Formats: sequence, C-alpha cells, structure tokens
Amino acid sequence: PGSTLGQELLGGQEVWFAWHSGSVTLAEGDLFTTPRKMRLLLMSPQAVVIRELDKINVPGGRTVMQTQDDIRTFTRVAVTNGVCVRWFDGPIQNATIIADPHGETPWARIEFLIPFGPPADRPSVRVAKRDDRDLFNTVLVAYERLWARAMHVGGPEDCR
Repeated sequence: PGSTLGQELLGGQEVWFAWHSGSVTLAEGDLFTTPRKMRLLLMSPQAVVIRELDKINVPGGRTVMQTQDDIRTFTRVAVTNGVCVRWFDGPIQNATIIADPHGETPWARIEFLIPFGPPADRPSVRVAKRDDRDLFNTVLVAYERLWARAMHVGGPEDCR
C-alpha cells in the first residue's frame, strides 16, 4: 500500500497545493494533523471548467454539484485549520504539490490528469530541486502565477 499524503509531507514546514476540488484529500483526512504553513489553491466552485472536466470524469464520478460542494467543504475545513485558500476561476490542469518551496530540500509533485482515470490513482512525477533545478523552478513559477491570479477566500490575510 502507498503512503498517505500526510506521511509523504512528514517534516515539511511549508506546503503549497493546487487541486481541482480536494475531494480525495478530504476523504483521506490526515492533511491537517501536522502543523505547517500551507497554501491551498482550488478551482472556483463557479468555474465553468468544472462542467467541462465532468465530461471526462475528472471529479471521479462526482456530479458537478457534488464537486462544487466538495470545494466549498474543503475550503471551510482548510480555513478552520489556518490554511490560506484561494480559488482560481479556470482550469487547474494537473494537481500540484510543492513542499518547502524556499527551504533547504524543496520538491514538487505533479499528478497527471488522465480522462476517466480514478482521482486517487493518478500517475505523478516528483522532482527535487537538487535533482532538476529547471523543472522544479518551472513548476514553482507556474504555481505562483496561478496563485497571483486567484481570489483569496479564507485563511490568514498575510499569506503571500
């Protein structure tokens, strides 16, 4: 069996996420057990793209309304746990996690969106900055651009 996200992030002091809805993560339930600084970027529940992603079953069999509810619920849970949350009114093509982006051992993981593939079983690539600085920086810059264009919906106001 694979490790949970909480186990993968063990020791991380800061983590940034970009996800479609966070439904799978919310179901796993161990994301908030370790105190750390977090950013969470989700698609806006009003984003037109949710209906388009539904056509290729990206939310994993969830209806559009359920996916919208998942985003709102995950946002509430994250904000309650002190996470800075923003919604992006557009597609988040591939889910992304960046651990300790400006720390000593940063890494990023990109999950590939496969039409009709189960959300909990997406293939991914993980890159450490020390192994491929250019690829890591490409992922980091892409995340920062999405973050800058997203609307703050909850959590600490001082998150950058």
